[in-house]
Amino acid sequence: MTARRFSLVALRDRRAHELAALAGLPLSLSQLAVLKAADGAPLNRAELRALRSITGTRFAKVNPLGYRVLAIQAGRQSGKTRHLLAPLIVRHALRTVKRAPGETLYVPCVGPAREHAAVLVDAVAALASALGILHERLTGEVRFPALDVIVTVRTASREAGRSTRCLAVVVDEAAFVGSDVDGSAVHDAEVVAALTPGLVTTGGPLLIASTPWARRGYFHELVEKHRGKLGGDVLAVVAPTWAFNLTVTEASTRALATDDRRWRREFGAEALDVTESAFDPQLVRTAVRPGDGGAGPERGVTYGGGYDHSRLRGDHAVLVLGHREEQPAAYGVRERFVVDRVVTWSPGCDPTRQLAELADWCVRYGISRLVADRYDLPHVQSALAGRGIVVEAAGATNADAERELEFILSGFETGRFSIPDHPLLIRELERDVVVERLPGGRVRVRARAGQGRHDDHVHALVRWLAQARTLPASGDGAVRMIPRIARNADGRVCGVTGDFMRVTRAVDGRVVEQPCAPPLSTRLGRDMARARRAQGLYDPAVDLDADGAVIPIPDDHAHATLNVPIRHW
Repeated sequence: MTARRFSLVALRDRRAHELAALAGLPLSLSQLAVLKAADGAPLNRAELRALRSITGTRFAKVNPLGYRVLAIQAGRQSGKTRHLLAPLIVRHALRTVKRAPGETLYVPCVGPAREHAAVLVDAVAALASALGILHERLTGEVRFPALDVIVTVRTASREAGRSTRCLAVVVDEAAFVGSDVDGSAVHDAEVVAALTPGLVTTGGPLLIASTPWARRGYFHELVEKHRGKLGGDVLAVVAPTWAFNLTVTEASTRALATDDRRWRREFGAEALDVTESAFDPQLVRTAVRPGDGGAGPERGVTYGGGYDHSRLRGDHAVLVLGHREEQPAAYGVRERFVVDRVVTWSPGCDPTRQLAELADWCVRYGISRLVADRYDLPHVQSALAGRGIVVEAAGATNADAERELEFILSGFETGRFSIPDHPLLIRELERDVVVERLPGGRVRVRARAGQGRHDDHVHALVRWLAQARTLPASGDGAVRMIPRIARNADGRVCGVTGDFMRVTRAVDGRVVEQPCAPPLSTRLGRDMARARRAQGLYDPAVDLDADGAVIPIPDDHAHATLNVPIRHW
């Protein structure tokens, strides 16, 4: 604990910007203007100009009484936590407020996760150390024994801040707490409503700050409603990173975020519309093949299935059946995911008959493992268990959803998908379905708002792909390795090698295996390519530079089509 440099009596009359200066905390002109305006301190001409630039106004004056609510929308690494919120918290912790004998007052700090609020509490402890204020840093809180004040981390919930009197209330990264449209268990408006009653008898402020996310939610609506209105009791500022942090330039932030949308949100402090069309209609059309996929199962092909159960009265139940192919390409193997059939049950279909038909389709295509959504999963599992079909739940984590979404998007872009000309599936892909990126990085694929919009076929497609990626490949490019145990002269095992076989299908449906070169994705394949180069020979499909990097050979090269080695197996 550092020695006390300032008496509490001297510090009680200091405003937030003065405490920051005494602690040696460097402030930009915009940060200084915000701290002074929050307390109602007079601003000089330069500070007023800076404040007006980040509040979106030209002529209004600062409220001399200060502000009841301070909303800060700022970019990443702008210093909003350590340079703005921490001085304001210490300033209000030092205030003299009438209290009952032995009563302790609180400054609750809430964030989307306790780790966010813990960073803010650490900043408060560091500022208190710099000012020489006696304090105790405990797990999840900072105690000021001489002030009978506790700055504490609280969980974002409907019970946050209840039964406590608060000198100030802080919500950090408020845009990521969740809103009523995100399907979150806790809404940002409910969290604020639970915290603010603790300020009634103390007259303290609500300090709410965040990097922006979406154009919705309590925080976004608060900023949009009060930005440009300096005369009220709510001060809302929107500042890009370089406006608050003078060590950062706009050019340096662009170098960190190559995606323009991400840069505008993370560093430009601009809330964006996070709902966008999931798929490019032109790319979807290129993946459509003639016919409705009515052909039956083929011999020698392994099929997978994805199922979306009917949830509401107006929903379809959908089964997607398909397989994975590998075909020889100029430089290796081309992987394709083929949807063979889409089975749709109309809304209102008899559930018993529908599940019986679902089992019949799975048996017809030789499917023993089906991936389905979690809705009414036990009922679907029990209905298909008698036919020897195991029903597995689709991945429930955000990582699963985002991984499958990115795979589908890349599949359409690279032409790896083949889907039948099924009107409902194509309509959902082209028009009905949007992808929504929620706070915290969560991803949700859903139907657009409006009557007649559905996402059942797309969800069934996503669940089929989750299984199809693990299916044995069909087609004339599939490669498998036949392991062979290597032994020394004395018979002891010294390792495992293998023969690589290309799996092809004859016209009559027979599966034929032929020896082939090892995949270039294996060490054996790369060693073989280097050996050919050392002998002065070109590899039929690729060449390697001095560092071992792959150099593709043009299609018109004399050796480009000879005995093409297989990259993937």
